[in-house]
Amino acid sequence: MWYAREPCITPHGDHRRARVEGHVPIADMKRVLAAKPKGIRGLAVAGMPLGSPGMQAPGYPADRFNVIAFGSGNTSIFAKH
Repeated sequence: MWYAREPCITPHGDHRRARVEGHVPIADMKRVLAAKPKGIRGLAVAGMPLGSPGMQAPGYPADRFNVIAFGSGNTSIFAKH
């Protein structure tokens, strides 16, 4: 399948609106695109946390992870999962 060969690090899309790096949940992507918060250029999730989009594993508990907002030289926690 095509998605099995695509890199999981940077999803394709309109990077002029917001950049997404890693396994960011779609609800967080929609929230940042709708709100257009000043100074946020993108969202990122470090690593490949179990339970994040594309990393679900039946029978295993999900890892806790943060979605980090970045831009204008700053970073902050955008969401906790």
